[in-house]
Amino acid sequence: QAAYDLAGTDGAIRVPAGSAVRLAVRANHEVTEGRLQLSRGAAIPLTVKGQDLAGELLVEQSGSYTISLLDVRGHTNANPSPRPIECVTDLPPRLRLARPGKNLALGLGESLPVLVEARDDYGLKEVTLVFRRNRRGEPQILQRWPVAGGCVQSLDLPFAWKIEKPTFELGDEITVYAEGTDIA
Repeated sequence: QAAYDLAGTDGAIRVPAGSAVRLAVRANHEVTEGRLQLSRGAAIPLTVKGQDLAGELLVEQSGSYTISLLDVRGHTNANPSPRPIECVTDLPPRLRLARPGKNLALGLGESLPVLVEARDDYGLKEVTLVFRRNRRGEPQILQRWPVAGGCVQSLDLPFAWKIEKPTFELGDEITVYAEGTDIA
């Protein structure tokens, strides 16, 4: 699973089960110790550097967490506010061939303009354009687009495909489709 950064949030965690979440917290003065206290009873120590604390949590179920601190004067944060942890369903990528339309007739040597629209709720990992020659032909990869960066949720991928020998013969029926994987 990819790790999620919760930068700029109120600390609410909403990710698919099995996700790693990195938390970074800044206290209003120096601390010597910190930990995440999970509602299910587990405690996760945080690394401390002055006012900054950091840690990673593997989200396996919904619940909540609090952040407990001990400052340089020996004071703790009384009654820390609980933050929600919600495990959500990761939906599969949604892929659509925006171009071409259905049932096109092309001659050998002509180009087929293809546009794949790829969407995902958490981020795309890879999109692949696949074709099959005639009904019983084996699927073959035409183009593969690996997605760098981890959290790209939407892509429009154009591709110009020249239909030519020796791969194709007059009268072939070609089926084109897209496949995709996501980061979660």
